[in-house]
Amino acid sequence: MRDGRKIITTKTDKATEDNLIRHMVGRKIDSMFPRVSTERGREALRVVNLSRKNILKNVSFAAYKCEILGIAGLVGAGRTELVRSIIGADPIDAGEIFINNKRVKINSPEDALNRGVVLLTED
Repeated sequence: MRDGRKIITTKTDKATEDNLIRHMVGRKIDSMFPRVSTERGREALRVVNLSRKNILKNVSFAAYKCEILGIAGLVGAGRTELVRSIIGADPIDAGEIFINNKRVKINSPEDALNRGVVLLTED
């Protein structure tokens, strides 16, 4: 049923996922989420071998312009400590942070903000 009307009756062994979705939403799902190819922007943030004793060990990644970077993990995996270290809220023991290909030292959240680095908390 869709919008209170019967749309299709079929045997379960004849129903495919694509066919069921098409009947549920009234169109093929690929037309709802078309693939769009985009060109990757320039590197905006790079973290290299960031370490903090007993918490972080050699964490490296890069984020690019026009990209949203999400950091996920289980409780206790160090994701909060990682981002707090990047923005200068927690100290780091080793590693480098680059913004627009320039090595920077971020000592506080204010330093991070002044360099255009903002943290959206897990809350």
